[in-house]
Amino acid sequence: MTLADTVVVLNKGRVQQIGPLEVYDRPANTFVATFLGSPPMNLLPARLAADPAAGAVLDAGSLQVPLPNGLAAPPPELLPGFRPEAVEVGPAGSLPHTAELKLVERLGSPDVVYLAVGGATIVAITPSRAVSAAPHAPLGFHVPPEAVHLFDGASGARLASPASLPRLAVPHAAVSGQC
Repeated sequence: MTLADTVVVLNKGRVQQIGPLEVYDRPANTFVATFLGSPPMNLLPARLAADPAAGAVLDAGSLQVPLPNGLAAPPPELLPGFRPEAVEVGPAGSLPHTAELKLVERLGSPDVVYLAVGGATIVAITPSRAVSAAPHAPLGFHVPPEAVHLFDGASGARLASPASLPRLAVPHAAVSGQC
């Protein structure tokens, strides 16, 4: 995206999406979502569920996300997706969801954190040395609902996404010894 004014994403010779930043901010499908970005967008299989307090939610095991407003008749197979920089990581109990730390890739700045959630892996980007827990330790995490894209699980087509995503990493609190 830094080498041209326009980016064309192709898959098997077919144009998937054209644009500069919208291919990253509002990917047209799961191919584009996982093609751009390093690490790529997290995609988790989910089902539609009801929460008495929140109404309709997407249930992806340990992670529940409110269903976006205005989404009529969602398909039975859903894939919520979110960029690694949108995942907030902290000590266990400090954030709404819990995961097990699998690995931290120390890249200088930032770090890439791999979390086990149910049978899935969630990848987060954190500031350097923000996570100092040992592998297999429990950590808290949060994905802001406004950062979640929703894709059709069968076709991969985007159903909904936030109006705008932050282009910079979500601020994280560095907690030494606990996180």
